[in-house]
Amino acid sequence: MAGAQTTNDNQVFDLKFSGALAFVQNVEQFVSKPAKERVVSIRFTHDGLDDTYQAWQHLKTYSVEQLAGVGHFILTNREYFEHNVNQEINETADYLRAKGVSVDRVAKNHAVAYAGVSILMELARPTIKDELLKFTHDSAMSKMETSRSELHIADLFMEVITDFNTAQGVARQGEEMIVHIPTVLKEIGSDYGSWDKKSLTEELKLVDGFIDRKTSRAFGSGKDCWVFRIKKQTLQHYKPLQAA
Repeated sequence: MAGAQTTNDNQVFDLKFSGALAFVQNVEQFVSKPAKERVVSIRFTHDGLDDTYQAWQHLKTYSVEQLAGVGHFILTNREYFEHNVNQEINETADYLRAKGVSVDRVAKNHAVAYAGVSILMELARPTIKDELLKFTHDSAMSKMETSRSELHIADLFMEVITDFNTAQGVARQGEEMIVHIPTVLKEIGSDYGSWDKKSLTEELKLVDGFIDRKTSRAFGSGKDCWVFRIKKQTLQHYKPLQAA
């Protein structure tokens, strides 16, 4: 996550955040594979027979004061967390890689999410650590199915041009997206550093939805363009959790 702060002299400083927590109704909020690899997604259902729903119902029985006590407990044991968290992250990431989570982003981010809860459980309820590790591994493997990609340059390129228009080198005709790469790269400029054009074009041929390279008049005169099939995003909706 990143934000921006504007100063009085119109300079902009990026403010980096290490993470964020969001509760949403859709299965997956992110389209690009690089974005998915950076996110830990945990699904909760509204099914009364599901364990996650039962856990939610149980959580609602705690008072605000009791819930606030979790933060107090963590701060009371701050030194223990600080001393152990890095080792816990590294060991968990190594474990996930050894168990088939081959994408490093997925392994490391799930390890970070696991580490904090794991250390809390060491202090509070050590008996559930094995269950938590299995749950983390299952979640990481599930994420692998939807986010695994070695096309990092092409994925970033496709993400950047999502909202580009004809003047920026991207035209849409029916279910096809036509891309004039020289115009797009000129429009992007140096915002994302320099592009390795050879690697980019090699990866673009492997992107899901790539159709062909052909001469197109979508930008006026005939230009050598890349044509991709436009994916229609289908959102699956779930009933929201009941309010506490």
